[in-house]
Formats: sequence, structure tokens, C-alpha cells
Amino acid sequence: MKTIATMREQARHPARGRGVRYALYARTAAGGRDAVDAQFAALRAAVAGRADGRVVREHSDVNVPAGS
Repeated sequence: MKTIATMREQARHPARGRGVRYALYARTAAGGRDAVDAQFAALRAAVAGRADGRVVREHSDVNVPAGS
């Protein structure tokens, strides 16, 4: 049951009631696409372990040196 205060808070901040949004980032300097895919798999599993988390964006840099 929602309280009046909770409903007011959600009205002021509608995105708060939709769970936590995650943007995932994976990078490899020399591991190639397979290394990035493995990183994303681990990151997705971590988000899936959270009750209210969802992935909204993914970004990767493949074969990019750290100094770039």
C-alpha cells in the first residue's frame, strides 16, 4: 500500500518508481570482441541480480589502448 507521501514523491520524480537504470561500459586493449562480450555478460548478470535494475545502454571500446 502506497502512502500519500510516497505518491507525492513519485509525482515529483516519476523516474524513481521505475527502478535503477544502468549504462554498461566494456573495454579491451587487445582482447578483441570476445573479451568485451565476456565483460558484458558479467555486467548483465550483476544487473540481473538486482531486483529493480535494468540496462538502458551499452557502450564498448574494442582494441583501444588505455592512453587513447
